[in-house]
Amino acid sequence: MMKKLLFPFLVLLINVYTYAQTFSELATANLTDVTQSDVAWGDYDNDGDLDILLTGIGGSTEISKIYTNTAGIFTELATANLTEVTDSAVAWGDYDNDGDLDILLTGYTGSVGVSKIYTNTAGTFTELATTNLAQVSFSSVA
Repeated sequence: MMKKLLFPFLVLLINVYTYAQTFSELATANLTDVTQSDVAWGDYDNDGDLDILLTGIGGSTEISKIYTNTAGIFTELATANLTEVTDSAVAWGDYDNDGDLDILLTGYTGSVGVSKIYTNTAGTFTELATTNLAQVSFSSVA
């Protein structure tokens, strides 16, 4: 009886040990601390590294930032010019089928809800003016 109980326990213990992973904070990320936020991974510059799209409240200000990942070092893309929002939702997707990830962003600017699409042309993001999307916050996008 003892052998029958011991074998499944050993198998479980070996599986837990084999698949256990340790996570640690990436000290070089330097991301803005936010609340009421959303975040999405995507390789907007097609370099093979996943970049970060982050929105929310940073301190007392709404933010919308893209962090470019270069071999594990994240730097803010200063030229992104995204509408700053909180209570937000974001997603990457290739809206115009050009091979570059574009952005769908919704949220609250501090005065109004917004829904925007930003097209990515070789790393330059431009708001698509003719979207006619409902202006929302506290939303979800995919």
